[in-house]
Amino acid sequence: TIGFHPEEKGHNETLKSVFIEELKRITRLSIKPYFSTSNNDLIEKIKNKEVDFAFLSGFAYAIASEKDEIIPLVRAIYNETDAYRGAIVVLKESKINSIKDLKGKRIAFVEKGSTSGYLLPQVTLLKSGIDPSKYFSKILFAGKHDLSVNMLINGEVDAAVCWIDEIDDKRGAWTQYLDKEKAKLIIPIFVTSKVPHNSFCVRN
Repeated sequence: TIGFHPEEKGHNETLKSVFIEELKRITRLSIKPYFSTSNNDLIEKIKNKEVDFAFLSGFAYAIASEKDEIIPLVRAIYNETDAYRGAIVVLKESKINSIKDLKGKRIAFVEKGSTSGYLLPQVTLLKSGIDPSKYFSKILFAGKHDLSVNMLINGEVDAAVCWIDEIDDKRGAWTQYLDKEKAKLIIPIFVTSKVPHNSFCVRN
């Protein structure tokens, strides 16, 4: 069984299916995919020996490797880079230009197990002297990156947290999952340091 870390519904589903079918053809083994509901869910499946191989996010990999649960085999490369960052994005028309402008506003994170969608931004804000639990008037968890940017577009929050390209500040979850017209309405105002892309690992 090969586990895939939680991603936006429909994202690269065709590629995943082709990957599984090609592995079946090459290895002549019975292989099935497991689409996890969260990073913690995938780590538990590995621990319980229900998943043999897995694509792990930076956060999930850190936890699993710390517990000696997995052995890394390869790291993914997207858009010619092997890393990505976290970002806080807002609507251009909002007149919010910095973190200072977000005090007392509503924000949507992805999930507490998301590296770019929660952990990195949270740690970065805390290091700069900002406690998110006290700084924002309302904190919501969208569950996935596409839902986070959609909450922003729909006016449910004033800012959203999501992944952003390692190099290009104009490319991120909003350009990946929203149509071009909606994507043009969003800009990043805060970017974290980079973390490695997903790793493909085998259970130890």
